[in-house]
Parts: sequence; structure tokens; C-alpha cells
Amino acid sequence: MQPPDDTATLRTARRARERRAWAEAAAAYEDALAAAGGESAPLWLDLARARFRGGELDAAWSACLAAADLGRAEGDPTVLADAATVVVGLSGDPICDQIHELCREAIHSLGNTDPVRTARLLGQLAATANRWAGDFEAGVVDEADRLATASGDGDARLLALFARHAHSQDFRTPEARLDLGDQAARLAAETGDRRTAMWGHFWRLDTHYELCQRLEMDAELVALTAVVNHLAEPYGRWRLRLIQASVAALEGRFDDGFDRADEAVAIARATGGSGQAEFLHMVVQGNVGALSGRLDRVAEVESFVRRLLADEGPFLARNWLASLLGSLGRVDEARAVWESMIPHLEAFPRYTPEWVINLVGNTNLSVQLGDDRIAQRLYHELAPFPERLAIGGAHTPPEGLIAHHLGRLARLLGDDAAARVHFEQALGLAVRLGSAPFEAHARLALGELSHTSAVPAERREAEQQLMQAAAIAARIDLRPVSGPADALLARLRPSGTSLLSGREEQVAALVAEGSTNRQVAARLHLSERTVETHVRNVMLKLGFDSRAQIAAWYARRTSGSAT
Repeated sequence: MQPPDDTATLRTARRARERRAWAEAAAAYEDALAAAGGESAPLWLDLARARFRGGELDAAWSACLAAADLGRAEGDPTVLADAATVVVGLSGDPICDQIHELCREAIHSLGNTDPVRTARLLGQLAATANRWAGDFEAGVVDEADRLATASGDGDARLLALFARHAHSQDFRTPEARLDLGDQAARLAAETGDRRTAMWGHFWRLDTHYELCQRLEMDAELVALTAVVNHLAEPYGRWRLRLIQASVAALEGRFDDGFDRADEAVAIARATGGSGQAEFLHMVVQGNVGALSGRLDRVAEVESFVRRLLADEGPFLARNWLASLLGSLGRVDEARAVWESMIPHLEAFPRYTPEWVINLVGNTNLSVQLGDDRIAQRLYHELAPFPERLAIGGAHTPPEGLIAHHLGRLARLLGDDAAARVHFEQALGLAVRLGSAPFEAHARLALGELSHTSAVPAERREAEQQLMQAAAIAARIDLRPVSGPADALLARLRPSGTSLLSGREEQVAALVAEGSTNRQVAARLHLSERTVETHVRNVMLKLGFDSRAQIAAWYARRTSGSAT
């Protein structure tokens, strides 16, 4: 049954759609469907599109299935094809498997009668393939690309890009993902489709973040924010909030990161399409909780992962559970889960965004448990990527610099010289990225390497690194660094000795009181120029760049927490 060509209800729906008022458009289509007795496949498809753009993923897919049922009953394969290509851009969602199967059915039903719809279906088929099951649909990506290009259809070309992107997740080929982002940008400019532009920004931002390219990353984030705000669609809005949460964690603004993640899941819940957002919210809670030392957050995620495993979640998710237990200090439990994982570690699929996250998780467990059985293999796998960040996409939290993880593995394997090279590289990358947490971790690692050295110069270097690590940790409340750095400093200076000279100690004390250089000069009977030199030396030795940092350090030191 076909809907009337023009009714007041449909005119309302169209006007709402033009204003991107997707909930209003969906309500109008529901009214039109009720008037048609629910027997109009085109109206079900229009309703599905409005629900999808409004962020109601499950409801959108239900409308697609209703349309597909009518298409089968009417013997119309074009309806099956259109129903299979409404919900696009998903990955890792249970709906993907159902979309994949509907694509197969529609391709078979269409035959060779409709090259444009066939091109769309092939792109969607490849994009929704289950990479965890090794389902790569050999040749389908190339065929989707060929047909989409020949058709000139914007939707088919976008779906072909989705397919190519889904099959370009190998960590070894970031250039391919950047190129796909560029292709999406060109397609958006050609078609005027802002959603296509949004995907281009997502893909380029993911890759620049992974490559530690901070300037490019920031530029993409600005452009993405403008597009998302223009579209005002829930999916783009909550994913953008997760990206903001990730950047906040990268910079050590942990409370901001948790707040942005909470906002993301609230946006998704408001439309009933929160499945993927809920999962990613848990990822933020666990990973940023472990990075910052907020163990109450980690404990909450441990319960979530146990429920996931009980509900027949993937066996390899036990790696996540073991990492959480390790972060909580429950080492014996972590070891038991780790032992159950050892025989299966090589089964983790390489062609997924989670591949590098899995390697980093295994590194964390190997180091924490002092288990070098697979350390050499982990080192070999990570060694080609020393200038990269371990991250599963910009909408997920960063898992540390790979150079840093290589340094930890080198130490586990007894190669301190290689570890130093890696930690120094990690320090440089952290500074380039503007990442206070990763800078603090790198400085702590360098201090740990040299604090027992018999060479005085190396011990002085260790003390300076540890003092800078402690200062950063105090500023951003980085608990996993504060304790170890303070403890090592206490061992380096058992008699209360200081890296500063006696005069520099006096200057630092007066600066901490809020005195200006002129006031310090008067108090100590020195020239202002001499005081300037002392202040500069204090900053240089402590790795500070402001008088406020000197004051904060001195306050901690005199309270007994920094020495």
C-alpha cells in the first residue's frame, strides 16, 4: 500500500525534516503510518530515517525490519535493499549482524536489476562484516568501490568509504585511514552532505590522535565541532563528547573527562539509542580511573565486565577483567585470570581497532605480574610503532604512548639501556602532545632507572626527573605517580638534602611566600639581577616554568609530602 502523495501530516513531516527536528518528523510519520494501517513500506522507511537521524538506533532498525517484511510480502526487493541501508556507520553493535544478513538477502533478491542499490548493498555488506569472526568478504570492498564510482550515487560512494574504512583498521596503515578521511571530505564538498563531512573529520581525527599530531588533531576537532553543532544529531553529539573526554584525560583534566563522558551517555539515553555509548562510558570510567588512580571508578567497571562475561561476552574480554583487577591491586585474582588467557593471546584479531589496546593490556599485566613469558613477543609486536599513541579511536581514552610501553617491556627483559631510549622518546612525545600524565609517567620511569646509580651525575638527573614527575602529579592529582615519585625522592635524600643550593632554598622559600624579586633582594641583601638568576636556576633544576609551581612545590615539601 502506497501512502498518499501529499497530506497535511506528510507536509508536517517534511518541514520537520528540513529543520532537522527528527523527533517531530518521526511523530508525523507515525501518524501517517497509522492512517495507512501500517501497510506502507515507504512510510516505514521514512520513519526509520527520521529515527536514525534522531539517534533512536533500535527504533530505526525496528522500522527497517517492518519495511522489509512488507517488501517480502509484496515481492519488492528494492524495499529490502533500502531497509538494509538506512542505518549506516555502525561498528561493533549487535545490529550490525542483522543488517549484514538483510544485505545478503537483498543482494540475492535484486539480482542484476539495480546497479545503484547493489553498490549500496555491497558497501553496507562489507562495512558490517564481523571482523572478530574473520568475516572479510573477500573482494566485496573492491566491487562496492567500483560500482559506487560507476554509479556516481552519493550514498553508494559513502557506503563504499565505510566499507574501505572498516577494512583499513590494521595499525600498520594509518595513511590509508587519513586518505579515506580526505575522500569523505571531497565527497561532502561535492554532495553538500554534512554527515559525510562529519565522518571524514572523525576518521582524520582518529588517525592524527594516534600519530601524536597535536596541531592537526586540534584543527580537526574544531572543524568537527562546527559540523556536529550544525547537524544537531544525537550520535554526533555524544561521540563528540567522548572525544572531548579523551582529550581531557590526555591532558590530565580527569574530572572534566569524567563529566564529558557522563554528558555523552546522557545524550544517548535521551533518545533510547545508548547501547554503544553505555559501553564506551564504561571504558572511560575504567581506563581513566586507572590512569588517574580513581579506583572507585575502576571497581564499578569491574562489576560491569563480570556481567558482560556472564552474559556470554567474548572470551577475550577476560583480558579487560584482568587489567582492571591489576589496577585495583588484586594481584592474585589478576594472575588467575591472566593464566587462563595465556593460551589464547595470539587469537586476538589484528584487523580491529582493539588490537593495539589488547597488546598494551597484556604489557601492563606482564609488567605488573613480573611475567616475561610473552614479553619478547609483545616487544616485537609494538616495536614498529614507537612514535604512536595506543588508542582505539579518538572517542576512546588514550592507553599510553607505545614508546613508554616498549620501555617497560625492555626493563622487564633486563635491557635498561633500551628502556632509557624508549622512555626518553616517550617524554618528548608527551611534551609534544601536551600530555601531563604521560610526561609524569615518563619522568618517573627515567628517575626509577637511575636512582640507584653509583654515578653522582646520574643520581642528580634521577632526582630532577622525579621532582618534576612529583610536581606534575601534585598539580593534576595523578595518584599512581605521586606515591612512587615521593618514595624514591625520600630514598635519594634520606638526610633531607636538596637538589637546590642553600641560597636557592632561601629564594624558593621567599617566592613561596609571594615575595617579588625586589622584595627577595631586600630580604637577602642581594641585587635584583642575582635574585632573577637564582629564581631561574630554581625553575631549571625543578623543571618548572612559573613562580606558582615553586610555591606549590615548596608547600608540599615543607609539609613533608615531597621529601
